[in-house]
Amino acid sequence: MFHKELVAINLSELDLTSAGDRRLWESLHGKTVRGDLECLECRENDPGCPQWMFLRLWKGRPVAVHYSTGIRHPTAPESPRHKALKERIARVAEHAGFSADLEACAADGRRRTDVLVHGENGLQLGCEIQLSYATAHAVAKRSDIARADGLTPLWTTDDIGAPLIERTPWARIDKMPLEAFSSGNALLVRGGVKGLNLKKCDSRNPLLILSG
Repeated sequence: MFHKELVAINLSELDLTSAGDRRLWESLHGKTVRGDLECLECRENDPGCPQWMFLRLWKGRPVAVHYSTGIRHPTAPESPRHKALKERIARVAEHAGFSADLEACAADGRRRTDVLVHGENGLQLGCEIQLSYATAHAVAKRSDIARADGLTPLWTTDDIGAPLIERTPWARIDKMPLEAFSSGNALLVRGGVKGLNLKKCDSRNPLLILSG
């Protein structure tokens, strides 16, 4: 769904057992009015005809429901932009001489990776595309599952304020229309981090910062 202030939010990734995700849900559930939440799929298919939504819990899971009872979508639909960028990443990997699998699932069903690239020397690059809102907890949890499966996670976002930034290996591209992902033009990487080295700073382990 699309929130007028928070932009795109993927409810299927909310974990209500997480304090951060629960606070986000509680800030929205029962506190939005018609015109606050828009169906993301309808928005992308027909931008000039918004379809408003409201929130409810169904079997303990947060879901967004259309005010218009005649509209139904499959659960957690994949947006056209997400699908196009996923296919673009797979094509680029294959053109570089590597093999790539779309929607690669773990044997135990705990992981489904957008694009799994089989690299050199046994490297398994788990490419995740995050164009909708996801909390830092959800991203960190999925990254831990990927690492446990022997994958190196890499998240791609087009949101300069995405919570995943500085929480996992990431790359940021510009916000682009669907056609840009499908074309052969280059996608510029505006920022990113390949690896994170976190150090605790306290009285027993001070970090010296030099400026000049």
